[in-house]
Amino acid sequence: MRVPIRESQSVDQARYFATPADELASRAAIKRRFDLVEGKGNVLNGEDTFHNLESLFGDCLDHYAYYELIASRSAGDRVASAARDDVEDLCGDIAGAAKNQVRAASEGERWAEPYAYLAVRSARAAAHPLPVDAKPLAASVDTALDRFEHAHRLAMQGAGFPTVQNGGVPLNVSDDFHTLMAMPDEALRKQAWVLHHSAMLQRKPALADALIGIASLRDGLAVSRGYADAAEQAYSGMGLDRQEVDAAIHALQSHATSFAGYQSLSGIHPEGDGSPWNAEAAPAGYTPVAMPMENVRQIAMRAVARLGGEHVAQIGGVLDPSGGRMDFASELGGRKRDAFSITAPHSTSVLYVGHRRGDTESDVEVVHEGAHAVHGQLMNTHGTSPLFRHGASWLEETFAILDEFLYREQLITDAKTVDAKEYFQRGLLRDMALQLFISAEEAQLEAAIHSGVHDGSVRGADDLDALVVQMRTLHEGGFHGQAGQDTTWAGKRLFYQDPFYLTNYLFAGLVAVKLYALSSEDPGFADRYAQVQARGFDREPRVVVEELLGAPLDWAELASDDVAVFDAHVALLRNH
Repeated sequence: MRVPIRESQSVDQARYFATPADELASRAAIKRRFDLVEGKGNVLNGEDTFHNLESLFGDCLDHYAYYELIASRSAGDRVASAARDDVEDLCGDIAGAAKNQVRAASEGERWAEPYAYLAVRSARAAAHPLPVDAKPLAASVDTALDRFEHAHRLAMQGAGFPTVQNGGVPLNVSDDFHTLMAMPDEALRKQAWVLHHSAMLQRKPALADALIGIASLRDGLAVSRGYADAAEQAYSGMGLDRQEVDAAIHALQSHATSFAGYQSLSGIHPEGDGSPWNAEAAPAGYTPVAMPMENVRQIAMRAVARLGGEHVAQIGGVLDPSGGRMDFASELGGRKRDAFSITAPHSTSVLYVGHRRGDTESDVEVVHEGAHAVHGQLMNTHGTSPLFRHGASWLEETFAILDEFLYREQLITDAKTVDAKEYFQRGLLRDMALQLFISAEEAQLEAAIHSGVHDGSVRGADDLDALVVQMRTLHEGGFHGQAGQDTTWAGKRLFYQDPFYLTNYLFAGLVAVKLYALSSEDPGFADRYAQVQARGFDREPRVVVEELLGAPLDWAELASDDVAVFDAHVALLRNH
């Protein structure tokens, strides 16, 4: 029997502000300074005004980090959540003012040249302002979105799902689903999977109402801003357009035979026929060992050696159990069900994991989010402007996915038995399949859902089910289950909480698989990678990717290269 690791870590919120009173006083000072810089009596020139705003924005991020940590540790803390939202608005106002200064700079002003990308991004957003007469609508939409998202959270609370007993220990089929799917007892896995699936089927009507409501409201806001629909607005925010998204989706769709070959080798389908409860299981006779965080740290440090010494040192610092930079618990309780890094300019970056289960997939999540924290700290160390700390989400995710691939590869290298090696090989392949083929299917499904809501053809759970059948037929060569029994759309948390964010993983996966290959083949890769990460997001994402690749970016060509890597790993498993 696999015994879960009962570890917890807590980040001291005093790393940001010694007391709540200090935070309030500091935030009030930021507001006063912002008003002064923006005020009519301001006599600073454009350059000085910009750099004052740049500094203020960095200070404001410290406050956001403070409340993000507090609000995440207690998801029901409405005071902390409201304060975080207020700080987010303040930071947004300051960043917007800074971008306006860059856009207003005269041609040839040298101080503005390093910030040209800010002006480009700002101009894109400014091209789609919310009309004055739509602002009351926007306020009411925000309130309605909150209600729909709350309905989703209520439906998916672990407390509402059944539990199963494992050696006298109750495990929740929602909160502990991945732990249960890795258990050596197939009967237990099947019981948990069936209970979870049945619970999801019961929730489908409520989840359909929430998803369609969210899609409808967001579509209305996008149209009011002058976009054709919500998809166009989302893709624009990623620095992409519909043609690029379609090209990437169809490029991977054209390799459906590779995905089908992998599924055949795996012997299961995600839903429907086969034995889906065996998808994450270890070979008979092998039980994965739950690892303490220090073990995860040591493996991660060996894994990222190909990315250079600074990267190794940083991941070791983030994941150090004695370093005070991790906040996680072995039970979710009232914590936010999520995982992310928190980076502020005047403090070392930290890692938040709502529920660390101690199984392999949870360890991979820790490394993924740890990689985000590493990137944040590298930008801190190299003095990157706080205005360049975030960019296109798909590029941010690319870097984290690379670390998780390398971690999985290290697990294969370290495996002591044939069965252990096979287990970890399957994990790496499953991850690649998710990042490439399943991400393409999810991106197309979500676009189809929003398109159907936009034109009125999607009205309920049956319509959503029909779209799933259509997408699985396109991407997997057919639908293998019973009508109405698939819960693909219902279980996608980000469909509800951050629409179209999953599309980011399609592009992140396409780039990350290529970088994974280059990290072992190209001797100059580590230096390029370190330089790119240190600079932050100061250029168009395409330019950054082309620097990493050392070649022009072509999504179809990248898909073909990635599938070749994927096929090679499938062959290794087949010949295992």
